[in-house]
Amino acid sequence: MAGSLSGTKVAILVANGFEQSELMEPKKALEQAGAQALIISPVGNQVRGWNHKEWGDSFPVDVALNDAQPGDSSALLLPGGVMNPDYLLERACGHIREILRRRQQAHRGDLPVWSPAANRMTYQLSIKKMIE
Repeated sequence: MAGSLSGTKVAILVANGFEQSELMEPKKALEQAGAQALIISPVGNQVRGWNHKEWGDSFPVDVALNDAQPGDSSALLLPGGVMNPDYLLERACGHIREILRRRQQAHRGDLPVWSPAANRMTYQLSIKKMIE
């Protein structure tokens, strides 16, 4: 699989409280496959994960949400977590809508969106609200 995603930019959209393993493992796999996986966040230069039942590690933010260009992303990764979806719902839904709109205008098809937490009902509802 190495190199199969070469040239692909993946926006990893997070806020404090995301499930740490749901960022680290997919990001590593994406990068091993040749993708550029960028952490995008509305919360500053660092975001802090949640590791099971306590705060986890801090990760550097590659691009502030206000500086992110929606047309630059080929795919979107939305890690789950205790606080992450609700915070993003309030602050990032416009960014996600713009990514979708630009892809539709360019006739590039559906935006690949992946979330390890997609089977959790509350997360699904949050994502649905973001893109409606």
